[in-house]
Amino acid sequence: CAAIRALQEVGCCELKRFYLRPAARSKGAGRRMLQVATTLAAAAGFVLMKLDTLPDKMPVAVSLYKSFGFVECERYTDTPGALFLQRTLHSGS
Repeated sequence: CAAIRALQEVGCCELKRFYLRPAARSKGAGRRMLQVATTLAAAAGFVLMKLDTLPDKMPVAVSLYKSFGFVECERYTDTPGALFLQRTLHSGS
């Protein structure tokens, strides 16, 4: 599952609840799902996507996000221990 929600920053959204069942992991499903999420966000008019993740608990997710062009950014929520990432969206992202 994955959800996208608008943030207060104009043109910015957040990727939330990005999750794959264990049986679907390491088969390319996460990459495909992330592609769909970024494409839909761009089609909805967003130009920047942010997310937070727990690097100690989800190192594979961090690698996926970074391989997809997400880079570290400033904290935008109060999630303890989180790594904050963002990516510029383009048409067809």
